[in-house]
Amino acid sequence: MKLNTLQFLFILTVLVSFAVFSSYIETPSPTTVEPVVKERTFASAKRSLNKIYSADRTTFYCGCKYDEQNKVDLASCGYKVRLNANRAQRVEWEHIVPASYFGVNMPCWKEGGRENCSKTSNAFSNFEGDMHNLVPEVGELNGDRGNKIHGTVLTENFKYGSCNFKINSIRAEPHDGIKGDIARIWLYMSSKYSMFISSEMRSTFETWSKNDPVDDKERWRNNEIKKIQGDANPLVL
Repeated sequence: MKLNTLQFLFILTVLVSFAVFSSYIETPSPTTVEPVVKERTFASAKRSLNKIYSADRTTFYCGCKYDEQNKVDLASCGYKVRLNANRAQRVEWEHIVPASYFGVNMPCWKEGGRENCSKTSNAFSNFEGDMHNLVPEVGELNGDRGNKIHGTVLTENFKYGSCNFKINSIRAEPHDGIKGDIARIWLYMSSKYSMFISSEMRSTFETWSKNDPVDDKERWRNNEIKKIQGDANPLVL
C-alpha cells in the first residue's frame, strides 16, 4: 500500500515525537548498586527455629521441656542448677560449632569481635545463622559450655543433676544418644564452610556418627530446616 504525502508526514511526526519523549524517561544510573542482602542471620534463624520446635519443645543436651515463652521446666529432666538460676530458667540457641571457632581468624573478628563480624561479614552471618548448627538448650549449660569443642571428657568439672553432660576446661561431652547428631553437624559445617577440624576431631566425630546413626527425629529436623533454609545436611539420610 502506497502512502500519500500527508500520511507519510504524520507517521514521521509520531516517530520523532516518540523518540524525543523517550529520551526524557529517567533510567537507573549504571553506577547504582543495590545493597548486599545477607542470606541469613542469627536473629532470623532463631525466629524460624522457634516455629520448627513448636512441635517438640525439648532441649537438645538435657531433654528438658520448655514453653512458648522459652521458660524451661527443670523438673521435667531432673536438671540441677549449678550456679546461674536465672539463666537456667530460659532456653538459649546453642551453636554446636561455636561462632568463635569459625570467626576468630577472620579480619572482622580481629577488628571488633563477633558483633563486628555479624554486622559486616556475609560469610560470618551465614555461618552464624545456619539453622543446622543451632539447637535449643538450657541457658546455663550453653554458658558453661561456651566455645569448648565437643570430645571425650575424662574428668568433669560440673554436674547438672540428671542431665548427662560433661564439661572440663577445654571440652564438652554429651550423652551417647546425641553424639552422632553432633558429629554430623560438625562434619557438615566443616564441609559447608571449608572449616578446618583436626584429624583427631574428625576421627572422634566419625566414630560418634557410626555408633549413633541417624534417627527419625534428626531426619524430621533436617527436613524442616531445609524447607526454610533451602539446603539440607547431606549426612542426615
